[in-house]
Amino acid sequence: MPYLVIRYVYPPHILDEFVPKIIEVAQNYRRESPPDPFGEVVLTAVKATEQGYVNMIIFEVKEGKLDAAFALWTKGMALLRNVEGFKHSIELWATSDEFLVSIA
Repeated sequence: MPYLVIRYVYPPHILDEFVPKIIEVAQNYRRESPPDPFGEVVLTAVKATEQGYVNMIIFEVKEGKLDAAFALWTKGMALLRNVEGFKHSIELWATSDEFLVSIA
């Protein structure tokens, strides 16, 4: 199964305004289009850096649902595009076993 690794960063000085915004987006977004049909979140993590707070979500995609899952996460991150200092990336990863099979 492929994984989407979603990372987003926001500066520390907007923490108080950003947290309620991301909670609001997550709650509204789940009601409209729950990601469950496309896979599941297997890890969420956060760390504080000099650049701000870095959040990471690892989402395991169900078989045949990569395009839909990628579109869903892209749309979710786009909803936060106007937040000052917000940056994100979405990367496609494979397990080591899947990768080795694909190059063998």
